[in-house]
Amino acid sequence: MDIYVNATGGDDNNDGLSWAAAKATIKNATGSAADNDVIWLADGEYTGPDNRNVNIDKKLTITGQSKRVPS
Repeated sequence: MDIYVNATGGDDNNDGLSWAAAKATIKNATGSAADNDVIWLADGEYTGPDNRNVNIDKKLTITGQSKRVPS
């Protein structure tokens, strides 16, 4: 499953299943995720207590919105 996070336009009460329903914090997104999920971070700056020192005890892929794949 893909989970979307947007620090400026998200809300942790959202389900995070699309950019339109993005979560606001990395901690909430990782807490909602299961093994092998992908967390997409919108471009921006992630500050505050729920965006640092986040313990991840699952196998996740965390990637940025503007990720570029080499050709």
